[in-house]
Amino acid sequence: MDIPMVAGAVSTVLFAAANLPMVVKAVRTRDLRSYSGTALILGNVGNVVHTIYVVSLPWGPIWVLHGFYLVSMGVMLALFTVVHRRPHPFRRSDAARGPGDGRHESAAAAHGGADRRAGRPRSRTWREAV
Repeated sequence: MDIPMVAGAVSTVLFAAANLPMVVKAVRTRDLRSYSGTALILGNVGNVVHTIYVVSLPWGPIWVLHGFYLVSMGVMLALFTVVHRRPHPFRRSDAARGPGDGRHESAAAAHGGADRRAGRPRSRTWREAV
């Protein structure tokens, strides 16, 4: 192995080790409230486009690193989608609430359904969604 190959292997292990705790924590706690759906979508699209470049390269550490990124970002997006697909048990639709219903924030907050600081429904954890 030459020096660039060793550097690629070491950096692959370091990058994977830096990202793995985030994925493990998300799966273990099922809490994805701090993640941005837009960032997860763009990251996955970027990984798919980057695959075109990676497959043009000879086999090496970049393939392993890119494979890790594809899998971990895909898992995070799937978990995020599961959390945000199901309706929140304390959240009513605007149609059901009716115009001028002032109970929205206080009633939802009393049941833990709203973020009191922002006055908007709080995100659910993955555990609450499944």
